[in-house]
Amino acid sequence: MAAAEFHVRASPLRYAGLLVVSLLLALGGWMLLSEPGGWSDRLVGWLLVLFFGGAALLMGFLGARILGKPLLSVGPMGIRVRLTSPLAKAQEVFVPWEHITAVEFHPAEVVGRTYKVAQLAIVLKDPEAFAAQTGIQSAGERLGTGLSEGRLWVSFGYVRRPNRTGRQVLEAIQQLPAAAHVQLGEG
Repeated sequence: MAAAEFHVRASPLRYAGLLVVSLLLALGGWMLLSEPGGWSDRLVGWLLVLFFGGAALLMGFLGARILGKPLLSVGPMGIRVRLTSPLAKAQEVFVPWEHITAVEFHPAEVVGRTYKVAQLAIVLKDPEAFAAQTGIQSAGERLGTGLSEGRLWVSFGYVRRPNRTGRQVLEAIQQLPAAAHVQLGEG
């Protein structure tokens, strides 16, 4: 019996909410520019328009790349990861089970006043060879998905119920015979 694939997709509602907030803040900056005021009001207006307008453009670009497509697929042969960073050379990376030693899930949590996004770390046997083979740049890790510290990081920032989904990924891996050697952990 062939094992079914498990897919993790970005939530369009979560993504659209962030996009709307960015557009509203950019619109607020535009409104500051259109009203008479001093140079400080104009400066704040331009900063709001440029920063949040740029963020909305970047989110629109990334949304075109990630919405509707699986961010992560777990299957009988390995894990397929869609790279969300605009700095990544490749759109998708396939990691066979033979190249994986462990999979770690880091759940989302609030630390002080900071929200830490849930992440999945795929620990590679030979990260340098894998990076050379796939063309992944370590700089891609800063914007969601990339290679850092011998791990391929997958951010669950736009995933609905990220903690539950991360645990479901670990359960799906545990059920695969080809992934019996892979150590699973959460923390």
